[in-house]
Amino acid sequence: MRELDHVARAIADGELGARAHVGPGAPELQQLATGFNTMADKVQWAMERERRFVANASHHLGNLLTPLRIRVESLRLAPDENGVELRSELDRLEAVVARLMELNRAEEIDQEPQVVDVSATVDEALALWRAVGDGLGIELRREGRERASYAWSIPGAIEEAIDNLLDNSAKYAPGSVVTVKVVQGLENVRVVVSDHGPGMSEDDIAQAHSRFWRGSGHQNQPGSGLGLAILDALAERCGGRLELRNAVGGGLEASFVLRRAHEPLEPLEPAEPLEPERFSDVR
Repeated sequence: MRELDHVARAIADGELGARAHVGPGAPELQQLATGFNTMADKVQWAMERERRFVANASHHLGNLLTPLRIRVESLRLAPDENGVELRSELDRLEAVVARLMELNRAEEIDQEPQVVDVSATVDEALALWRAVGDGLGIELRREGRERASYAWSIPGAIEEAIDNLLDNSAKYAPGSVVTVKVVQGLENVRVVVSDHGPGMSEDDIAQAHSRFWRGSGHQNQPGSGLGLAILDALAERCGGRLELRNAVGGGLEASFVLRRAHEPLEPLEPAEPLEPERFSDVR
């Protein structure tokens, strides 16, 4: 117990790597020490994640604010000439901040995954996208499993994945045929979005999950560089993963992979009340 007190004080003083020694002794004390170390691991992980988030956000927002400050200063000399560019910088800044908040929510979401019908969810999401697909210059196709396909997912994760991946296809593969496919395997259910665009280099694919990352050929494209990082966090919360690879024949294939679930049992219909039977008197 004295050792636990010493380690707790060390962590409070900033020594986040301090841990209690789990050695021979009473089983209750061993269990207490193990639980304490598990808690310390989670606290350290959460604090390191927050540090990375703040560092990345500060760095990127600083890069955005520098040209914005220059635009503001130049308004004193030529307000009409710089007004449009200033609004553009502000719009970009607001978009990045919004995506940062989405990433933070995706990493901290505490909802438990639920059993959802992936096929039905994909069909509902595509019904909304078909109305705007032509305007974005992409042709949407639905392939794969159409019957019910159940998997574990937190609410809204599949819809966010489809929105994000289709938006990327419209941005980086305009004029392409974009296919959304549901593939059910023995252990997983995949939502696969593939296009016929230029694809990505293997180095870019390896870095694409990083925050604020932009492809080597897309530095001038609008965007925050946070979309895939958000999907990565959502997939992790679902117990799944996000996979990227170049499709056979060209284009990029992105898979939002979820753990397959058994078909949920249908709720029983309430039974009709039975009318009391009439029995004749038996002598």
